[in-house]
Amino acid sequence: GTEDIKIVSAAEYDLRQAIADGGSYTLTGDVLNISELIKVEKDLVLDLNGYTLAFTPQSGYPGIKNTATLEIKNSGNTGGITSTQAGIQNNGKLIVNCDITSVENAINNVYDGETTINGGSFKNTSDEHALINSNNYENGTPVLTINGGTFESVFTNVSYNNYSTGAVNGGTFTCTGGWHNIYVGGENGGCNVTYDASKCSFT
Repeated sequence: GTEDIKIVSAAEYDLRQAIADGGSYTLTGDVLNISELIKVEKDLVLDLNGYTLAFTPQSGYPGIKNTATLEIKNSGNTGGITSTQAGIQNNGKLIVNCDITSVENAINNVYDGETTINGGSFKNTSDEHALINSNNYENGTPVLTINGGTFESVFTNVSYNNYSTGAVNGGTFTCTGGWHNIYVGGENGGCNVTYDASKCSFT
């Protein structure tokens, strides 16, 4: 219930302490210039509440690495997650309904990661990294389910690689480069993905 939901202030230290403790939290302000990786190792529900988490990770790293059950939502009309590299790497269970803007992958779903995207706006600027990536990297069977959202990428919007499974049940997909809205494959194959084109929009 609502009595379990705690407030996390706009200080990075408080955010890290909340994440270390686990539980349900609501942001009360922007947390900007987060350069050190945030590891989610206890189950966490985070409501951005109209505010922004802005990550500036070192090259090749995400802002958040999840190995627990992480739900990120946004009850506000503004705000979201931004990253100058990748947004979220998921090795656990991830549920997302918020905006994510990144340079590389907005979400990188790896190994036995299970990601469900229920909504939000997702955009990246890299011409060699998929916006939403699911890949087992030769270990595991990642699952990616997209139930809605808006996706825009120069490269590929959604990439299912190497034993990734899941479904695209809805969404609006715009690929501004000469690549793919949804790619299914990979050198090791093993992908099993369903999609409902009647509930999707592709440009």
